[in-house]
Amino acid sequence: MISLRSLQAQTIVNIPGWEPYSFRCVGEGSSGGVLMMGGVTPLITRGKNKGRRNYRKIDNTTVREVFVKDSDYHAFCEQWSKDTGNCIKCEGEGKVLASWHHIEGTVYVPCNACNATGKV
Repeated sequence: MISLRSLQAQTIVNIPGWEPYSFRCVGEGSSGGVLMMGGVTPLITRGKNKGRRNYRKIDNTTVREVFVKDSDYHAFCEQWSKDTGNCIKCEGEGKVLASWHHIEGTVYVPCNACNATGKV
């Protein structure tokens, strides 16, 4: 699943296959946002990591930095929700992150904004 912030960065960059791999919070208040760096990477084809991105073989001609202001992100989320009919909080999944533990793993709970339907 791709996050809405990553989706917004992909639409700004407009390069097929581009995905962010580095996220850094910058600034505060109305001028704050997230600085993302990304590029096009091939998938690993063999072994235990098959299907994951191979960041060692990144296409350097596609590496881009994208800054997304928080205010722009919130506007993007509202428009995305109108276009898709999906809940912003759970991004249409019907569940949200409750906790993570290094042994027990990720625990999700039903989204209370959409009553676990994923729809608005």
